[in-house]
Amino acid sequence: MKKIELIGLFMVIALVLYRVFFGLGLQVLLSITLTLISIFYLWFSFFLFNNIGITDLFKKDKKIRVSKITVSTSLLAGLIYSLSFIAILFIISFYPGMNRLILLALIFNFLLVVFSLIIFLKQKEHSIFIRQFFWRSILLGALFFALWRAPEGFLLNKLYADHPAFIEAYNNYLNDPGNTEVQNKLKEERSAFR
Repeated sequence: MKKIELIGLFMVIALVLYRVFFGLGLQVLLSITLTLISIFYLWFSFFLFNNIGITDLFKKDKKIRVSKITVSTSLLAGLIYSLSFIAILFIISFYPGMNRLILLALIFNFLLVVFSLIIFLKQKEHSIFIRQFFWRSILLGALFFALWRAPEGFLLNKLYADHPAFIEAYNNYLNDPGNTEVQNKLKEERSAFR
């Protein structure tokens, strides 16, 4: 499970860097990778964070030792990390609601850091288990804080510098989000990237 996570994260980082520096050539692959890693965290967080293989559930001789705290924390963290990668997908694609998702992911990662610290200090037997959430959430939280503080125009101009029609359509949408003509123009410009 850890290898799948590392491969997925490496692919996301490489594809985001490609997207930032070379344009939209691999946008579809980036979107698929972000969606798959989000699904991975959502569905397999229990196995990933508890170092349990799926097949271990069916082995009678294998004793699985988990507690309420490890089960609930791994499932909650999986949900938070899944939301975080969907937020990254929204940021890269400039979907409506992007700013709300950035803030939501930032808050949830911050709360997971605080929760991890409390558990780390109060229940020493779970300190090794909790440490993995602390560092993941610190990294994701720092990323979302930087994105939250970055001017939206900077991200838009950096990611879509070669597509001024999209930038104009997006800015028009921000100025008049209720206008159906503006919404249709934005959809039309966005469909050019698929």
